[in-house]
Amino acid sequence: MESYKVEVLIVEALVNHCLAAGYSLSVDDGGDEFALVESTSREGILEVLMNTGADTVVVYDQRGQNMGFVDLVYGNEDWTVMCNWAMSLDSFLEPIHQLSQKFEEEVEE
Repeated sequence: MESYKVEVLIVEALVNHCLAAGYSLSVDDGGDEFALVESTSREGILEVLMNTGADTVVVYDQRGQNMGFVDLVYGNEDWTVMCNWAMSLDSFLEPIHQLSQKFEEEVEE
C-alpha cells in the first residue's frame, strides 16, 4: 500500500477514535498559533492535519481537561506517523498502535 495512504488511514483512525470517545482535539502545526482549538469537527480536524511535515494533536476530555498529546511526523516509514505521545494516552491509543503494527507487518511480508 502506498506510504502516504497508510499515513492518512492511521491519522483518520486516530481522529475517529478520539471523537468517538467524546474527546475534542487541538492541532499545532508549528505556526504561531494553533491551527485548530478544541474541535469536535472531524472534517475540520482532518482539514488542518497533514499540511506541514509534522503536527501535534492535543487531546481534551469532555470537561476540557488536557489528557495529553500525540506527535505526528509525515514522510517517514508510513506506520510510524504517530512517533511520540503522552504516556497518559498510551492505553487509550492501543487500537491505533495495533493498526500501525498491522501495516508494518504487511510491509515486512
